[in-house]
Amino acid sequence: MQQLPRIQRWVWFNLAALVWSALLVVLACTVHDRGSASDPAMLFHSYTLVQDVGPAILILVCAPLVISLVLARVLYLKTTRRSFRAERAAWWVASLSLLTCLPGLIVQGLWVLPAPALIVAAAATAPLGARD
Repeated sequence: MQQLPRIQRWVWFNLAALVWSALLVVLACTVHDRGSASDPAMLFHSYTLVQDVGPAILILVCAPLVISLVLARVLYLKTTRRSFRAERAAWWVASLSLLTCLPGLIVQGLWVLPAPALIVAAAATAPLGARD
């Protein structure tokens, strides 16, 4: 019986970051902010994050999604071609995700934290490709 190839750990971390980031985008577009009970404007109206702040907030909300997609390609190059440049680029992309997390904490709260943590975990666990 032939055994399926084992999927590397960095793929799972990157896939989890991709799913979590997509969930953040969906939540920003669909979940209504209830506001506080003392605010009279919130008694009859509730808005999503995109409606409240504007469509430009999608740049910040979609950043972890785009970063995890870019990181998937960079880590693939790192693990298949033994590329030291790709390793360096992976850490730059991971640090960029941490930088975009800071304003994301202000806008979205703690919901944004798992995405950069999973991105850094993917960059840390991806092995350098084997020499042929």
